[in-house]
This record gives sequence, structure tokens and C-alpha cells, in this order.
Amino acid sequence: DARAKSAESSSRIQETATRIATLEAVYGENEKRTRDFLDRQAERDAARQQVAVLGADLKALQPDGLKSDMQRLRSVLDGAKQAIRAAEQEQAAARERMRLHGTTDPHADLEAACARQERAEKRFREFKTQAEAIQLLATLAEESQQRMAQQFTRPLVEAVQGYLACIFGAGASLGVEWQADAGAFTTLTVSREHQGLGNFPFESLSGGAREQVGVAMRLAMAEVLAADHDGCLPIVLDDAFTNSDPDRVRRLHRMLYRATQRGLQLIVLTSNPEHYNTLGAKDIRLTRPVLPGAPALPLSSLDAAPTAAAGDVEPAEPDDQAEAAPVAADQIAVFQERLKQLGGRSGNQNLRESLGWDDTAYAAVKDYLVRQGAIVPGRGRGGSVQLSTQ
Repeated sequence: DARAKSAESSSRIQETATRIATLEAVYGENEKRTRDFLDRQAERDAARQQVAVLGADLKALQPDGLKSDMQRLRSVLDGAKQAIRAAEQEQAAARERMRLHGTTDPHADLEAACARQERAEKRFREFKTQAEAIQLLATLAEESQQRMAQQFTRPLVEAVQGYLACIFGAGASLGVEWQADAGAFTTLTVSREHQGLGNFPFESLSGGAREQVGVAMRLAMAEVLAADHDGCLPIVLDDAFTNSDPDRVRRLHRMLYRATQRGLQLIVLTSNPEHYNTLGAKDIRLTRPVLPGAPALPLSSLDAAPTAAAGDVEPAEPDDQAEAAPVAADQIAVFQERLKQLGGRSGNQNLRESLGWDDTAYAAVKDYLVRQGAIVPGRGRGGSVQLSTQ
């Protein structure tokens, strides 16, 4: 019996070993199986976590409220169906109303209305084009008239600017509007925008400023017209600055002298010759006729333009009544010597600049020598002098 049991045990052992070997061949060794088991265990844990998350998401969706949502949406759908039916009934009623009003095809009526609108818009465009053409013609006519007015006034505006600079400072200009229908200047505006003072209508200026601008305009017009009169026109000013103080009149000497330099013959009549003693002009004083037993009363006039002499050289008339300005002997000698160095004859401006004198000093010495007959004035731009041959 023992042998039999031993043989049976050996057989079972061998069979078990064979099964183990077969299982190991199929499922691998124990270490691999352990790894596979752990991997499956990790997958199981991950699946459980995902199930838990999905369960939470499902709970958040409130599955118990889906039935109530379905009922609500069905109620909304029923309401929409009722609205559709009501709309269909309203559509049928509208069609019946259109039929009663003689309209059965609104699309055709719409097309006809669109056609009428298109025709109306076409006519509107035609009228608009005509109106724009008329407006363009009016604009072109106005621009042409404006250009003609500017062409007419430009020479005057350019000429007067230099005179205005003597009154109001550099950059002052005059705006002029010419009214062709009226044949006159309608607007005069003095511009001082360069000084930040803006524009001033002529009517808003003071009395003295209006006098000065008026004289500047006369000088500019004479300058423009001088080209048709051999380059020289006479201008007579008879106490033209009665509303201007003496200091202002003296500052205007530059404007008057400018006029003579530009070919104008300027004669100033005044009862205040002392206001023009720095102008550098020929001084002529008139005397009223003296009756027997009556005192002589002086009446003065002043020729403000050295260029206004009639001949090339005109001897000066001695003027016993004129009061000579104080002149130093050395100034007389320097004046005559420089004139000799210049050939015995020179323009006033050239001689004065070569001497380095101001207008007042030069005019005083020149007038003294003219009265003494040592020099004689002559004609030219700005006047001239030459040594007397006597």
C-alpha cells in the first residue's frame, strides 16, 4: 500500500508540475504575473475614479428634473403651435381684406410701386443735376468776378502795403473789396495779424489813423497810375494830418519820402512847417501881400519832394524869411569835400549814406548850402545836389 500511495503521490506531483509548467508557459513567470496584476489593479482604481466623477456629473445634471424639463418644453412647443395657427388665421384674414380692397397680388403691387419710385428717383436725379449745374455756373461766375476784382485791386494792395508799414509797422496790409456793380471800393480793412492784433475795418480806426490810411491809399493809387503818366504824378496834401499829433506826423516822414523815391511829386501845404523839418524837403514860405501901414503875416508851404523839381538842375531861391537850423562849420566843410570827391554831383541818399549822417543833420547842412548858393538841388530818384558853378 505504501508503494502504491507513493506512486500515486509521485504521479500527482508530476501532474501538478506539468500543469504549473503549462500555466507558466501560458501566463508567464510569477514576476510578470505580479506586474500584470498590479497594472490591472491600477486600471481598476482609475476606472472607479472615473465612475465616481461621472456619477458626480450625472448628479449635477439633476436627472430627476429631466421629466419636468420635458414637460416644460412640450408646453412651449404647444404654445408655438398655437401661435402658428393664429398667424395662419391672421394671414387668411389679411388676404380676405386685400381681396376686399381689390388687391390680390401684393408682390405685383410692390413691383409697380418700386417702378414708380425708380421713375421718381430718376426725375429727382435729373432735377438735382440741373440744380448742381446752375449752382456750378453761379459759383464759377462768382469766382471769376472775384478773380477780376482781385486782379483789379492787387496792384493797389501791393503798392499800399509799403506805405502802411510806415504807419503800423512791418507786415501791415490792407484788404480791399471792389464792388463791380457800384464801381467803388466797398470795404477797407487794415490787417495787423502779424502783431497779433487782428483786423480793423476802416470805420473803426481813429480820426488820425483814417487820415494816415487815406493818404497811404492816395499815394498807392498815384504810384499805380504813374506808369501811364511818364512815371510821375503830383500829389498835393493840404494839412492832411490835422488829427495826428506832431510826433506821429514826424514818424510819417518815412512814408512821404518813400513816395518821392517811387517817382511821385509830393507837395505838402501846411501851416505848421516845423512838423516837417526832418523831411529833407525844399522849404518855401509864402507871405501875404502887405498893405501900407499893415504888418506882414507869414503863410508857409512846403515842397516835400526833392524829386519834384521841374528841371534837371534848379537854382534855389534865397529865402530871407526861412529860419536856418544851426549848422557847424566843420559839417559844411565835410559836406562840400565829400561832394567834390563824388565828382561834384550826387544823389541825396548816396551822399547822406557816404557821410553817415541821419536825415535831420543832412537836411540842415544841405538846406543851408542851398540858401547860400554853394550847391543847387537837382532832379532824380530821392533828389540830388551839385556844386554851384557860380
